[in-house]
This record gives sequence, structure tokens and C-alpha cells, in this order.
Amino acid sequence: MSLSMNAGACPNIIAIGSSTGGPNALSSIFKALPSHFPVPIVVTQHMPKVFLEKLAMRIANETTLDCTVAKDGDVLQAGHIYFAPGDIHMKIKAMGSRLKVKLEDGEKVNHCIPSVDVMFDSLVELSPRIKTLALVLTGMGDDGARGAKKLFEKNNPVIVQDEATSTVWGMAGATVRLGATKDILPLEAIGRRLMQCAECKA
Repeated sequence: MSLSMNAGACPNIIAIGSSTGGPNALSSIFKALPSHFPVPIVVTQHMPKVFLEKLAMRIANETTLDCTVAKDGDVLQAGHIYFAPGDIHMKIKAMGSRLKVKLEDGEKVNHCIPSVDVMFDSLVELSPRIKTLALVLTGMGDDGARGAKKLFEKNNPVIVQDEATSTVWGMAGATVRLGATKDILPLEAIGRRLMQCAECKA
């Protein structure tokens, strides 16, 4: 997938952060997406590695999208979902005209490893050349809020799950309080919003 984009409207990548309640929220969103979804999706979900592997298998079985736990050096493909492993940070790097996964050991960030902020910050470094659509879902704490704010300040769209459909409105609520989004959506509307990516890439 080319890294260039027209008029700044369509994202090159979708990056999602979630924690408590995230697995069901993610499943709901991904079921709404077609197999030909035109951009890669990366996810940092707070969960131990063994459970992440089961979650990736579940989503792969429930949807028409390819879904795996990311490996270091993976080149991101459109229509694929990549989960950060549960014991290491995941960053996204540019490799020529492609994007790839970089897994890095490190200290916990926001008491978390992997950390949503680490993933978001790596995409901040690629902006504005790379347009990211960031999505902050249900979860405890505030991981991802500061990274989302940085992305938003570089004109990357940020979508936040609303309080009513969140199991815990921690991460999403913190993102809203930082003024990092104009889009606060119920869970059932998020998949439809992401489908606009498919329409603008068509």
C-alpha cells in the first residue's frame, strides 16, 4: 500500500487502543468491515499474550479479515489486523513506501506494556506523511489519551467510544477531557464510520 494520500482525507492506517471491555468492542467493530478493507489496522489491547492469541483467532474466525498477533518486522497489509503482543511495545515504522511493525522491550508506560501511547507516538513521528485514524475504545486508566492528543494536533482524526457503550470510560474519557477528538460515537456507529475509509479509498 502506498504511503501517499490525497487531500489528507483518507488514512493510511487505523490504530486502535483498548483495554477493559475491548475484546467485545473490537469484535463488534471488525464484523462491520469487509474483507477488501483498504488499509491496515493495528491494535494495542491490554491483555496477556496467551489471551491475545486467542482473541486474534476469535476475530479471524468471526470476520472476513485476516487477524494475527504482530511479529517484529511484519509489513502491514491492507485488510489485515495486527495485535500488539501482550508483553512488548509495538511501534509502527516506515520502510520505503510501506509500513512495518517494530517490537521493542521497555519499561511500562502508563503502567502498561504494551502501551497505546507508545504505538500512537510512533505514528506521530510519521505524521504528516502518514495519515492515521486513531480510535480509543473502552478501558481503564488513561493510556492512549496523550498520544491521541499529539496525533489530533497534527490533523489526524481521532474517534472515541462514548461513555454509554463503554464498559469503563477511562481511556476514552481521558482522551475527550484532553480535547483530542471531535468524534465521540456509540460502538454501533464506529464500524460504519470506519467504512468511510473504504469509500474514500475506492
